[in-house]
Amino acid sequence: MIRIICPQDPTIRSVERQGRRLDRWLNAASRIYVVLPNDDSKYKCLNFIRTWNNDDLIVFMGHGRSDALIGSRGRLFDMIGGDDAKDKDSEDYYDDERFIDEHNYDLLAGKSIVAFACQTDSLAQKLVEAGARAVVGFGKMPTSQLELEEDAHITERISKTMIAYINGALNVAFRDAFYMAHRMQGEIADVAVYFKMEIRRQVSLLLHSKAKYRYSMATVLYDIAKTVKVDGDKKVKV
Repeated sequence: MIRIICPQDPTIRSVERQGRRLDRWLNAASRIYVVLPNDDSKYKCLNFIRTWNNDDLIVFMGHGRSDALIGSRGRLFDMIGGDDAKDKDSEDYYDDERFIDEHNYDLLAGKSIVAFACQTDSLAQKLVEAGARAVVGFGKMPTSQLELEEDAHITERISKTMIAYINGALNVAFRDAFYMAHRMQGEIADVAVYFKMEIRRQVSLLLHSKAKYRYSMATVLYDIAKTVKVDGDKKVKV
């Protein structure tokens, strides 16, 4: 069984949409778990993970760091609100920075996970050392104005259209790559291979378009594709 985990987050709604679409494509082979911005939903999902079979493949689609998979966030998570407001509308301000971290890496012991989230290339080895069977991780995926300026060093004016295109290309490439690996009865390492293929396809479409700053966007996508890595048993079936 393929277990797709999508923490709700107002900054990556498109990721959840593609997760739901992937779940529909996989049909009976998968089940999706959308983690709502509250502790009950978080710990319910974590308890589910504890019961899953080691033959199940986990697909995490969300935010990440080099030491953690980030959980759900409320619609006002990045705003400063008074204590009264936070007590009354806790889900609005919910901000789970540590869905999976060093305190519960063991939840993934014996399991395999494809972590479509930033900086999970660094997290992958930590999870394998803690007992995970296999991990596909991704490097930095700059998809906001600040990230594109600081991490991708884009000097042109960054528009909402540019941000939307890069986000869309990444999400579609991952969705299609995972589905192809599954349909071809491939191995977990094939997810990385097909992702790079899909990025090349997206870049080709981009370069043949008349999109402004297409060369800068193509460079960002290529750089992201180069960061994908697989740690652990690369022959786990998808």
